[in-house]
Amino acid sequence: MYGNETLDETVTSGLKELRGLTNLYKQRFKAFGDQDRRTGDKDLLGINNEKYNQRTITGAYYFLLKIEEVAIKK
Repeated sequence: MYGNETLDETVTSGLKELRGLTNLYKQRFKAFGDQDRRTGDKDLLGINNEKYNQRTITGAYYFLLKIEEVAIKK
């Protein structure tokens, strides 16, 4: 997430960059961001890395897309 982007903009640009999909209906249905939600051993590896902040926020979205416009890779 870039500092000048909203969460919605980040999700939209990420889907475009990763899959080339644009102009899709999206809806955020949940955000997770409790301060103490990352407490497992694997989480601590990332938290202790100086490149990352100790706080992680996750947004859960769903998108509506036409299956005939999406190539499914096997």
